[in-house]
Amino acid sequence: MGAVALCCFWHCFTTPFRRCLGPAVKEKRYTITFLPEHEIIGEFQKQVRINNNATPNPISSSSSSSSSTGFDKNSSDIENQNEVEYDVSIKSIHSSTMDYAKSNGMKVGDMIESIRVDGDSDSFEHEVTNLDDSTYTLLNDERPITLTCSRKEYNWLLLQYWWWDMLCCRLLFICPCWCASFSCVNGDDALAIGELLKTNNTLTELYLYNNNITNVQSIGEALKTNNTLMWLSLGNNNITDDGGIQSIIDGLKTNYTLKFLTLDNNQLSDNMKYRLNAIEQYKKGGSNGYQVKNGMVIKTHNNNNIFIYYQLQYPYIYFYINSKYHILPLTIYVCEVKCEDIYIHIIIIILRYNNKSTRVYFNCLFLYIIPFVIYIPLNNVFYVIFFFF
Repeated sequence: MGAVALCCFWHCFTTPFRRCLGPAVKEKRYTITFLPEHEIIGEFQKQVRINNNATPNPISSSSSSSSSTGFDKNSSDIENQNEVEYDVSIKSIHSSTMDYAKSNGMKVGDMIESIRVDGDSDSFEHEVTNLDDSTYTLLNDERPITLTCSRKEYNWLLLQYWWWDMLCCRLLFICPCWCASFSCVNGDDALAIGELLKTNNTLTELYLYNNNITNVQSIGEALKTNNTLMWLSLGNNNITDDGGIQSIIDGLKTNYTLKFLTLDNNQLSDNMKYRLNAIEQYKKGGSNGYQVKNGMVIKTHNNNNIFIYYQLQYPYIYFYINSKYHILPLTIYVCEVKCEDIYIHIIIIILRYNNKSTRVYFNCLFLYIIPFVIYIPLNNVFYVIFFFF
């Protein structure tokens, strides 16, 4: 437990330093002009950008939110354009213009904001809000044209901080879990953590409860590629229906490792909680397009009386008993229980033993060395409970 306390202290202590690193994401904007000799730029795609007046149904919405240049004007994507807008981005760059595009800073995935057509007398600028006929014609037929593009770049220093933090905590805990709580993580930190989760292949448990996280878009995107995370705790934050929950839902469709997701004590509507509970059933049965996961749990209801801070599992703990080393599994829970206006913190240690000598050893340890705790040996399992205010 000393490692847990040290980790929490470290995160809180370094919070002012992280704030000096700047925002997690910075927007880079540039212009690039394509001349008549640049006949083909490449391929383009559109991605749905939902405004405040249009909220999709996360259960019935399609898992695909983008389409290539082969758009269909009669498709459902084009309907209700007054409510739905699109970001048009670079899907691929043609080999004939690759060197020119790279020298001007263009990359695959960059968003196209506007197109300016340069002519002798009929110059005009076209704002790109969809991959419609006019946009498609300008990108493929008109020359010269000047594109105003943008992309989001992650703060390298902030990414490095959290990367090293995860690595050090991983070595300190000697288990594949990581925790940062007590309001030390904000939206910028969540963006960086989500970006790192996309390539992380060691963490199985991530605890981000009791913070000031309002948007989980980046974490939801990471669930689409992460294949090791089993426990994700996002409870007791300020996440709303518009705070990236849709990306969590989309990530759950293909993710096959996550088994426990907590979103309790947030600002989610009853309708969203109902949808998430329905998705829990879809995951258990592998229906409605969701990857099956037996025993899937999505906790959304608020519980103001009991809150689990940590669940640390140590599968290999060495104990020196009777001149021999014994390997025993250990599980630690840290909970907070509210009794009227009093908060009681409870540490529950569950230790499984396999022989009589081990039981005698821990009888002596917990009953004589640590006599102020509740100690219950039951069915080859020790339950040790600490109370403190």
